[in-house]
Amino acid sequence: MIRAYFHPLFGTGCDSPRKKFSRGGWEFLRAERGSATVELIALGIPLFLPIAIYLVAVDGASSVNFEARNFSRQVARAYVTSSDEQNAQARISAIEGVFNSEVFNRHQMSINSTIEISCSSDPCLTPGGVVRVSVSLSQAGRGEVARASTVETVDQWR
Repeated sequence: MIRAYFHPLFGTGCDSPRKKFSRGGWEFLRAERGSATVELIALGIPLFLPIAIYLVAVDGASSVNFEARNFSRQVARAYVTSSDEQNAQARISAIEGVFNSEVFNRHQMSINSTIEISCSSDPCLTPGGVVRVSVSLSQAGRGEVARASTVETVDQWR
């Protein structure tokens, strides 16, 4: 009587037990159970940990730069839509207060922001004049400074 064995490479119908895998065939493969989990933990975590640290650092730097651009844009809009210089300074102070309480605290950014306003004409709010607002923000604990500038035009029909 010829008995048919299942061979892992050749399928069913193999009539010789010698064509099975060495060291016990399927029993050898069953002894390797769980090794993929161990390899993932032993190799995957040390390889992915630097990637995760890098992504967190890039996210922090990009959020600071984004907030600097947003802050400069809002200051420029408030300035060019003001009726006079005193009103403009009051509006800029209000925007600084809102950004300090709402945005900058969330990203641990220091409050000492620098705002520079330059104009193409004198007085600054002359219709058709160009206003450039430059802002620099520093993030607490990192020492990195984010700079942004925005150019706005004073409305012609004031």
